[in-house]
Amino acid sequence: ELKVQELVEGFDQETSAVVMARLASLKMEVE
Repeated sequence: ELKVQELVEGFDQETSAVVMARLASLKMEVE
């Protein structure tokens, strides 16, 4: 269970980083 939770937390952090990067790139394109 601990391993699964760690994987989920790591995935969430990675997803957040990707989303933020996409938003930043989109903002750069718009401006």
